[in-house]
Amino acid sequence: MVNLKSVFTDELLIKITQDAAWEALKETLRVMVLAAIPIVVDGLNAGAINWDFVKVACLIAGLRYIEKYVYERKKITAEVEKTEKPKWTGLLPF
Repeated sequence: MVNLKSVFTDELLIKITQDAAWEALKETLRVMVLAAIPIVVDGLNAGAINWDFVKVACLIAGLRYIEKYVYERKKITAEVEKTEKPKWTGLLPF
């Protein structure tokens, strides 16, 4: 494994981390918006929001954030190093 401190400057590491976090946050917000639609519709039909649905939606969005962050961080790092992108770059190899 390559020591990133020896390859990158501190400013570049911060930029890579910020870019990856921003892309992951955008993906998480997309997931939350898409998850909120059926939760709100169901809540309007039932007259109350089922908080278990909200918890599950937040959990899924949180997992998606982690997955996207890892993916973006590895992708940006490969671009900066000018190396070939790995065949898989997320948490799971599919």
